[in-house]
Amino acid sequence: MSSATDRGDDEVAVGPFAPTDLPEVAAFVAAQQADPTKHIAYLGTETDGIAAELAALEPRGLEAVLVARREVEIVGVLAADWSDDPPRVWWFGPFVASRETFDAVADALLGAGRALLPAGVTQEEFAVDRRNEAVAAFARRHGFEPGEGSSALLATDLAGERLTSSVGGDQDDPRDVRVEPLDDRTRAAVAALHDRLFPGTHTPGDRLDREPDRVVLAATRDGAVLGYVAAERQEDGAGYVDFLGVDEPARRQGIGRQLVVAACQRLRDDLGCTMAHLTVRESNVAARRLYTSIGFLEERVLHPWSRGFRLD
Repeated sequence: MSSATDRGDDEVAVGPFAPTDLPEVAAFVAAQQADPTKHIAYLGTETDGIAAELAALEPRGLEAVLVARREVEIVGVLAADWSDDPPRVWWFGPFVASRETFDAVADALLGAGRALLPAGVTQEEFAVDRRNEAVAAFARRHGFEPGEGSSALLATDLAGERLTSSVGGDQDDPRDVRVEPLDDRTRAAVAALHDRLFPGTHTPGDRLDREPDRVVLAATRDGAVLGYVAAERQEDGAGYVDFLGVDEPARRQGIGRQLVVAACQRLRDDLGCTMAHLTVRESNVAARRLYTSIGFLEERVLHPWSRGFRLD
């Protein structure tokens, strides 16, 4: 177990925690998430949802959650979700209660977190609310580089009038375009389009539709794939629109709108989601307008930070 020392020379111990302490850990994280100046991406804001998300971390679950305590009081939390392809860790945190001890506690958490990683995981990433200046300074100090900000948007009522009225009519639902789940005919074409539009992302095209709580839809015309959307039910029960891609020649024809609305309806009807969220780059003004016209509202702007690779 590692330790950090605050300005009062009180030792802070960093290590794993007992599963029976999960509600306490989740409540601590939820309290930090409620403050925009401490908010971290990848986790929700409700205690029960956060507990479920932490338990589902890949590949170690709760074993990849580290807690910093001063005696019995929780003063910091950091969690890790990582993969071999790409060889990357996504840090959930650091969450630190006190600004006065932030540097010491966050440094100790990161050191202990890195000790959990396999040697082959050489890339690191996290994202924070743009108002989270403490973690931004922490990132710079540890050699992370900033990427372009993304707007986080939320639709709180997937059965609402704005969303359901976005489907239907010749403009939003052109009769010659079909939106359907992937099949053997469209799967390879969607995978190739995804890898071209999102090179080096966390989920390559050949793994897009492998998860049980994920839906991937393809938009086709006369059998040709024009675009696709991937959405999933997350551990906290909310839907997440993960990817939206439309081939360049098919853009500005309402296909993106069709795909997003169809994905939200699938999240609602097939996966039981009552809300959905997504992120889109700040500079993508057209996409942000599309989402807000459907019924999504901007919650925050998230800034990603990377080390060992560059965010494009």
